[in-house]
Amino acid sequence: PVAYGREWDATFVGPFDASALDDEVAAFADDDSVAAAAALKVVPIRVDGDVLESFWLADQISDLVTVIEGRVPRTPTEVMVGKATLARLDRQVGDTLTAAGVEGSDPRELTIVGKGVFPEFAHPAIEDSETRAYNDFALLADGGDDALVADAGGEYYSMILVRWSPGVDGDEAAARLEEQGASIYQLAEPVRFVNLSRVR
Repeated sequence: PVAYGREWDATFVGPFDASALDDEVAAFADDDSVAAAAALKVVPIRVDGDVLESFWLADQISDLVTVIEGRVPRTPTEVMVGKATLARLDRQVGDTLTAAGVEGSDPRELTIVGKGVFPEFAHPAIEDSETRAYNDFALLADGGDDALVADAGGEYYSMILVRWSPGVDGDEAAARLEEQGASIYQLAEPVRFVNLSRVR
């Protein structure tokens, strides 16, 4: 899983209401079985004119992200992308790109500070919500409510990334949290993930 970007132990479905996401993450973090919990927003944006799935990771936790070159974004003006994204845009780490909302709102220039891999997602309740390949994405540092997120309309959804505390049985902890109302999300190995030597 680390080879295609999963650096955490379990993924839970987050709320559709972005304002409720922080409260749910805080509830996870207060659980004794959880060592770390992070909010992840999944938001389609336009990058140099083309729609690309982007991931917004709040309170950027670098050890939850697989970095191949450079580093994770730390500010709203930085971005980490996949190898396929760099190739398609003809960019490299250190270059800039233009990002905007799906409808073209709030265009901004972002500096590419890293290259990495990140898992594919598909929300269980949203038709055609599959994200692109593990090496074709944009990862941004979430600075809170943002025009790019607002412009995503019904395509926005959220996840909660969890790392278990040392010694915790993850299956038992996940089952207990599900009994309390949480919905676990099963990440699948990418369909296009065939040759490990091609990841880097």
